Amino acid sequence: MYIPFDEMPAHARVWVYQADRTLTAAESNEMEQNLQRFVSQWTAHSKDLKASAKVFPDRFVVISVDENHHQASGCSIDASVHFVQELEKHYKLNLFVRTELAYLEGEIVKTAPVSKLKQQVAEGVIKADTQVFNNLVANMGELREKWQTEAQNSWLARYF
Repeated sequence: MYIPFDEMPAHARVWVYQADRTLTAAESNEMEQNLQRFVSQWTAHSKDLKASAKVFPDRFVVISVDENHHQASGCSIDASVHFVQELEKHYKLNLFVRTELAYLEGEIVKTAPVSKLKQQVAEGVIKADTQVFNNLVANMGELREKWQTEAQNSWLARYF
């Protein structure tokens, strides 16, 4: 059962997928429609899940489920991963990027290999006040409060 993204409660579980490239506006719109279609039919043990999904700054896919209604099962989580893999094939991109940190340069989302972040900080590419994305947030409350934060308030603080 689809719930508007902004109406998902703070405790709702989230999965954040980071694309390896910027999506076009048309791709973002189409992908969001496909995501909404998926979550509106998403079930766990034949029970509807209260869920939502959204594409953020043309680079991130976020899927959320309110597990106070019904818990996502292993099979339902597998179904969502399979759906994300189908999105990858359709849009010819990788949504399982785990070796790059996304950050904002002005209004543009950029990425840097995690292995080069210390160097990026030393060169001033990433500064203490650079907005970075923490894709390991676990729920909507963390997504709203901690997903986008200054580098100095993230695990990168040790480099400043």
